Amino acid sequence: MKLPNLTMLFIAMLPLYGCDDHSSEAKTEETAVKVEYLVQDEGEENLTKKWKEWSEQGNSGASLELARSYKYGFGLPKDSAKAMKWYQKAAEQGNAEAQLSLGIMYGEGDEGIPKDSAKAFEWYQKSANQGNANAQLNLGYMYGNGEGVPKDSAKAVEWYQKAAEQGVAKAQFNLGLRYGNGEGVPKNSAKAVEWYQKAAEQGVAEAQLYLGIRYYKGEGISKNNVYAYSWANLAAAQNVEHAQDVRNDIEEKLTNAEITEGQRLSSNWKKGNPLVVNDSSSSATGRPEGILRK
Repeated sequence: MKLPNLTMLFIAMLPLYGCDDHSSEAKTEETAVKVEYLVQDEGEENLTKKWKEWSEQGNSGASLELARSYKYGFGLPKDSAKAMKWYQKAAEQGNAEAQLSLGIMYGEGDEGIPKDSAKAFEWYQKSANQGNANAQLNLGYMYGNGEGVPKDSAKAVEWYQKAAEQGVAKAQFNLGLRYGNGEGVPKNSAKAVEWYQKAAEQGVAEAQLYLGIRYYKGEGISKNNVYAYSWANLAAAQNVEHAQDVRNDIEEKLTNAEITEGQRLSSNWKKGNPLVVNDSSSSATGRPEGILRK
């Protein structure tokens, strides 16, 4: 089987929406618990009245929690239009999380809310300029794909870089793709591997596959079929397209001992870590020589 080319698959793989580090999901769960408790304690009408008063006084946090409550139906009836209204209020009050959420609603459309890429871009940009890493990720995507703004590969790289440096795994993967393909930045295989490695260690399955292919081909990193097999095996376990074929192709080149070691590496790998091999050498972490040293 011929290994697939390192093409720009992120359009299909990487969603424009959502938060890479799950911080917003955690905040949403926190809102759910808080709202349900407060509704039981004060009643829906009184609680809504208080939040509206705080919001009118300029409390963007109250506006944001009211928006999330309507968006997800936490203690209040689920209502996308009302959620949009309060996200808008919080966003206009300068709340970066609300600006991101408003951008997402415009970017994907919602119940009764038409998709508007230009408005999505506008709110992502406001949030990104305040340092919101997930907004920076989405802004990079929009520049890279010409959604809501003229396509600009250099700008896409700029925003992916900002998000990647804040630890956003999807941005790290996208940046690796950009370096690997020389799109918006000079082609640099070593840089591509560096960013694939960071994203792979955070559990991005597509990055694990691409890192495995780089190890297999020896591009941007010393060839190592055991590492290649291990990373491809992790990607295959997550049903990434081509990953099973890549893993099987690599397996044909390995000895039984190497297959056993590769499977051990995959089985013992934990999110947030490199591969750990039974070796005290400098390459024992499964990281490229000369990069990602801490």
